[in-house]
Amino acid sequence: MKKEIVIWGVPKGQEAWQEVILSTQCRNDKDIALIKRLAGNAGYTNIRVSIIDMEQAPDFIGAIK
Repeated sequence: MKKEIVIWGVPKGQEAWQEVILSTQCRNDKDIALIKRLAGNAGYTNIRVSIIDMEQAPDFIGAIK
């Protein structure tokens, strides 16, 4: 399984729909914790982590149900 870890966050003063990608370079839990800490210190809110399996086709219909 080839996976990609994507960390998202909402810049300070912005609304949730304005979230941005903070990192796609994390390889382990230590990297994730570092990015989350740095983003929090920089004022980002609603920080979330997505793990995407790059070998599996996305289920767009399942996402809207």
